[in-house]
Amino acid sequence: MYGHRCAHVRDTLTLYPMDELLHCGLVDYILGAEPHTGAFVLGYQEHAIRREYMKYFKMGDGPLYAFYTPYHLPHLQIVPTIARAVLFQDATVAPQGEPVCEVLSVAKRDLVAGEVLDGIGGYTCYGTIDNAEVVRRDNLLPMGLSDGCRLTRDVARDQPIGYDDVLLPPGRLADRLRAEQAAHFAEPVHA
Repeated sequence: MYGHRCAHVRDTLTLYPMDELLHCGLVDYILGAEPHTGAFVLGYQEHAIRREYMKYFKMGDGPLYAFYTPYHLPHLQIVPTIARAVLFQDATVAPQGEPVCEVLSVAKRDLVAGEVLDGIGGYTCYGTIDNAEVVRRDNLLPMGLSDGCRLTRDVARDQPIGYDDVLLPPGRLADRLRAEQAAHFAEPVHA
């Protein structure tokens, strides 16, 4: 991740290597940008007529466009997302393939063996994003699975927490699903 510092979210249009954006995409964050908290997506359009429409809507000359929303409220957005999936079998977001990035668990403070991690929003660890290949290679604990894990050794502040550092709570469905995902993507998938 780059984590660029910039004055305005529109500055993102010039901050990233175009070949990287078009080849595989990026997940990133920006610091200090007006209009503050929110979420942004960069979109690309080559078609001349569509670019004219984007210019008409004051989105710029393109071919890269910044879309921004001043909020991100997952605790409110999750309910309609689940309802759509159940009632209409309509996925709001669907992966194109294997994971390319992961949110891993990092110690918020010096942790000692025997402590139990309290998960997302807790006091023992925080999440940071890295490439999926790094998380797999280093056997790091995903943040979403950290809740209830007991440390088997000390972990220093700001250090990643690995599967080798914890005992997982027994019988969790999330752990079985994670193992299925890892097995599924261990071999190349052919459609």
